[in-house]
Parts: sequence; structure tokens; C-alpha cells
Amino acid sequence: MVAMIDAYDRRIVSFDVQAFCRDDEAIHALHLAVNQTYPEGIREVDSRLKLVHDNGPQFTSRDFLKTQSNALIERWFRSLKEEEIWLHEYASIREVREAVNRYVHWYNEERPHSSLRYKSPMEYHQTHLMLAA
Repeated sequence: MVAMIDAYDRRIVSFDVQAFCRDDEAIHALHLAVNQTYPEGIREVDSRLKLVHDNGPQFTSRDFLKTQSNALIERWFRSLKEEEIWLHEYASIREVREAVNRYVHWYNEERPHSSLRYKSPMEYHQTHLMLAA
């Protein structure tokens, strides 16, 4: 599994569950994250925007590094494992995808975070969008 997290509001902005986790899947998830988060492009985005990742082999591959150790995503993967993956047995990759999809939706929309003043990532994101407007 590859997942991309927004460090500002802790939203999972992209993820992909595949039978393998190669650099192609990581690059695909990165493109999804950027395109979904910035559909109008990133030319006007603050120049402080940066990509950080864990140190898995797909993220240290030459191909991935050409395209572009993060504690936030590592912590998210720990939560995913503790709150979903380790609690269930899955019969197929399809079941894993469905479970992760439900978890990401719940995590983004409902799960409160102490670091976000006990708001969900989406609530925090929406609050700060309104303040910026």
C-alpha cells in the first residue's frame, strides 16, 4: 500500500493498494495526490510545498526520486494497522482495498486528532479554508 498524507491537516489525499509496492505504484499515488489536491495546478501554490516520505524501497528508487522520512505517514500506517488491518483477516486484495477505502474515509471525515484540536482532518481542513477566504 502507498498513501500520501497532507502534513497540514493530516488528510490522506491519495492511496493505492496493490499486490506489489513498486516505484510505479508510488509514482501513481503521488500523481493522484497532486492532481486531486491541486486540480488547477501548483504554480500558484506556496513555494514551501514539499514532498516527504517514509524510507521504503519504492520511495528511495531512482525513478521515484526523479519525480520528486516522514513521521506523520508512519504514524498513520501504524493507526491503520492497529485499528483495521491487524483486527481482520482478508480473503483477497479486493477485500483489503475495500477495508482500506472505508478506513481512509472514516479517518479523514470522522476520526478526531488531538493535534487538530480534536477535529477530523476534513473538519480542520474546511475550517482553515474558510479562514483563508
